[in-house]
Amino acid sequence: MPDRIEYRGCAIKASPMFTADGEWAHEGHIERDLRRAVDDHRFCAPGKSANRDEAVKAILAYGKRIVDEGFSSLNAHKRDIPGRN
Repeated sequence: MPDRIEYRGCAIKASPMFTADGEWAHEGHIERDLRRAVDDHRFCAPGKSANRDEAVKAILAYGKRIVDEGFSSLNAHKRDIPGRN
């Protein structure tokens, strides 16, 4: 399973983190290119998974849900991209 997908104009990247209790925490990142800036949002999906593949699947599904519910309404950080007009 890929760790990164393109979905409705956004890039969703799964970054599962192995925890001390032997499970995988659901951490991810969404970016959306706005020509002059990038909306950038890190998120933690609820729950943990027993293995990395399950975690990636859960993170990407949660990222899609965030996009479907209106990514633009989230408190995202914008950073300028040099050379973009």
